[in-house]
Amino acid sequence: LHTDARTLAEVLGGPEVATAAFVEGAPGGSDYGLAQGFDSYQVVAEPGVEGGLWMSRHADENFVLLIAGWGSSALDEIAQLLGEDRAIAGERVAEVLASRGGDEPLLFDDDEMTRVRDWYAARVQLIDAFIGEFMNGFKAVGLDKKATLVVLGSNGFALQEHGDLFGETLYSSVTRVPMMIRLPGGQAAGVNSKVVEVMDLMPTLLELSGAEFPAGVQGASLMPVINGTATPPYVAFGENQGAGGQRYVALAGFRAVTTGDEGAVEFFNTAVDPFELTDIAESEADKLAKLTGDLEAWSKMVTATSLDPELRTDAALDDETLKQLKSLGYIQ
Repeated sequence: LHTDARTLAEVLGGPEVATAAFVEGAPGGSDYGLAQGFDSYQVVAEPGVEGGLWMSRHADENFVLLIAGWGSSALDEIAQLLGEDRAIAGERVAEVLASRGGDEPLLFDDDEMTRVRDWYAARVQLIDAFIGEFMNGFKAVGLDKKATLVVLGSNGFALQEHGDLFGETLYSSVTRVPMMIRLPGGQAAGVNSKVVEVMDLMPTLLELSGAEFPAGVQGASLMPVINGTATPPYVAFGENQGAGGQRYVALAGFRAVTTGDEGAVEFFNTAVDPFELTDIAESEADKLAKLTGDLEAWSKMVTATSLDPELRTDAALDDETLKQLKSLGYIQ
């Protein structure tokens, strides 16, 4: 993370707000710059347990707490859930994953994929149990009445739908993740299918806290979506420097995915094809042209505003690009 970026912990933290993060990994591992603003940022083996204990100790204070991952012992529990007959060998998983960055990446065969899907389903079952365990502790100290809680998926799992695995690409199985926001007391409970972005979370929490928005903050508060006053269009963009340099745009039930600077462009109707298995670029050329134009405008904005000097361009955004982004509601 570039040092000029301002994190949520930096904006909300201070003498009257405690901030802590517990992130899964090898203890003492790198924070990649994400520790900015946290009073305590710890890479630990069991972030769920340690974060829960920290939460209990600080329940009577104003605080920002991040728990990323739950704990490495979860893998052992998955093996116990599945049993020896259904589990896939860890050595085989390691072999396939190690090959993915090479010239001849390996794939799981059909039997192995059945086992991988079982593993994924068991993993979801465990995560549900972990969240239930966390909620018990959350309620026990009275935080369900006064705190905002967010449960967010960092990425979904690709299971070879496009020859990809886990988080390699930007197809919908990877980029469509759950975002659950629980307001104090469970107010405004409901389900909303509108397209939003992960980076909308920071401005949402800033609005809920009453804090001032720092200059350059990206995304938009989701409170209008939550309270029903938002208006379309609802659009999302994303990029991945891996996977051959993929970018995507999602709008009105359709998604365009590009690979490389001048590479292939794929187009999907996610409303009827959620795994994006059928490319309709030829039959929906007009819709595709609209979305790829939006993606190009967004790409210009990304490079013009990047904090990374190696990625940033000096060219100002032209009036037509600004108009296009404003029509999407992406900039004000």
